[in-house]
Amino acid sequence: MDNNSGVPSEDIGGNDGGGDVEGLSAMGSDLSAKFDELAGKALKEEPEKIEKTPEMLACEEEFNGALVAFGTVTAATFAPGWMLQPEEIKDLAGLYSPLLAKYFPGGMAGFGPELSAVVGTVFIFGPRLYMPRKLEEEPEKSKEVRGDAANDGVSVSIDAVQSGA
Repeated sequence: MDNNSGVPSEDIGGNDGGGDVEGLSAMGSDLSAKFDELAGKALKEEPEKIEKTPEMLACEEEFNGALVAFGTVTAATFAPGWMLQPEEIKDLAGLYSPLLAKYFPGGMAGFGPELSAVVGTVFIFGPRLYMPRKLEEEPEKSKEVRGDAANDGVSVSIDAVQSGA
């Protein structure tokens, strides 16, 4: 086994460096036939059916609700131009909740306070990400007042007089 492939070098044409093209062609034909055989079997077999327990269904439901809420906020915040509809978000949550339930059968309780903190932070700060962090400062108004500026005796600030109001 000189070629780091796990196949003895004599099976692929020996060590002379010339290679046996006919041997490779025969091996390729054998592999192709084996692949076709296995593919045929796979297509005929029914996919494995998983009996869902009440715990699995509850876990999926928990993930589904969280994904719908998270997906709604995330889509509105990061991709408002995509205009994802609630039905589309529910469909995506329906696809991913069984997957999450498969890998995290304990549901979200297994994540503890860490997940709650992250999700809460995203819900609070997410919609505000594209908003300015600081409010625009208003110009400082003058406190000086001129009396009787042709306003029938009403006091008017200098700012109002200068702006023509």
